[in-house]
Amino acid sequence: MGDSDNAEMLDANSLLKSNGNINITDATLSLQLLLYTPRIDDKLFIIDLVNNTSTRTGMFAGLGEGGILTVRRQGTDYLFKIFYNADEQTGATTGGNDVLLVVVPEPGTLAMFSVVAVSASLRRRRRSGHG
Repeated sequence: MGDSDNAEMLDANSLLKSNGNINITDATLSLQLLLYTPRIDDKLFIIDLVNNTSTRTGMFAGLGEGGILTVRRQGTDYLFKIFYNADEQTGATTGGNDVLLVVVPEPGTLAMFSVVAVSASLRRRRRSGHG
């Protein structure tokens, strides 16, 4: 889990555990944020195939590997990136057979941070006499 204050609630309420095979081909993934406020890098394992020999077939409708699920809560959009080969035991986004959602920043937020970082870098170069 990420650094969310709600990590225990997420562990208890966001996970489907299965000892067998599961087929999610074209199933619709719908997520409601009731008491949970997402934070960047929070991890929600939504499917945990407990048995390492169990398989997951297919992907959720419209959400390929790395796809973005947008969920609105109280007027704010939260973005979740999906990983279909995550590993619940290690928390990794690869190397397993579990399904994971990771909270990611909005693209506009990333662009703003990139502009600020480039601007700060250019100022440092000018002050040091380079450029």
